Amino acid sequence: MKNKSKINKILVVIVLTICLPLNVSHTAHAFDLNTINGVTALPMDYINNYYIARTCSSSAFYPILNAVNAWNSAPPTKFRFNLVNGPVNSNYNGSVGDGISTIGQPISDSELVSLGYYSSVAVNFLTGTVNGPYFLVYESDIVYNTSAIFGIGDSVNFFDWQGVFTHELGHSIGLNDIYSYSGGISNLPTMWYTDTYQQYNNVSYHLRSLTTDDMNGKAAVALIRDF
Repeated sequence: MKNKSKINKILVVIVLTICLPLNVSHTAHAFDLNTINGVTALPMDYINNYYIARTCSSSAFYPILNAVNAWNSAPPTKFRFNLVNGPVNSNYNGSVGDGISTIGQPISDSELVSLGYYSSVAVNFLTGTVNGPYFLVYESDIVYNTSAIFGIGDSVNFFDWQGVFTHELGHSIGLNDIYSYSGGISNLPTMWYTDTYQQYNNVSYHLRSLTTDDMNGKAAVALIRDF
């Protein structure tokens, strides 16, 4: 993760990686909140509006809708995402820092590498401002790597659209990646940090369904923010 700051605006990048990231600190917590330089990073508002990016693949439309619904169904339900135009392309191209949250903007692997992000399936660019003890996020732009192969379902041959977007939206909720888990694959947390687990080579499909830990994380954010 790298942070960039200008005046009082900060851009944070959250990454779902293809391979094991180096030099990560592990935690045994059931869930973790996003932190930026020791500051807890949480959503500014309890309703977060998203537009599907103008150039998003149409095959991602309903997986995005399902990912949004997965988080919206977890209590408290007033703390939610709103897919403004529904599962269709908008006129917005996912420009970071324009005040408009988008999901599904394609980006090439070479572009990600030029930004310093390697082996990334998807990236969540969070823009916000420091306010008292919190970093409050008012914009999120979720992009996906065009070099990664996506599909729908449980397969070692592609990444599951819905699982990937459900994970990335968890960062927008205010949750960090989970690095420690020892249960079965069927109850793998949505916020699991990578695409492998034990003997399983691609677990993106299993990130679709929120676990109790994921839902408790959302509830904790809502409590802190009084949503």
